[in-house]
Amino acid sequence: MIPKDQDLKLWLETELLENRSKQNVLRIAHLAQYDPKLIDAVFECIAEG
Repeated sequence: MIPKDQDLKLWLETELLENRSKQNVLRIAHLAQYDPKLIDAVFECIAEG
């Protein structure tokens, strides 16, 4: 679950650094499917490298 009061980009980076498993990435992708702000954070992370 995504914390409501936390910066999404920071949350995403932390989630991916702590657990890079395929299962975790798919979980995040599923969450992003329903949250446009999280999709924006995903693309921000991709753009930054």
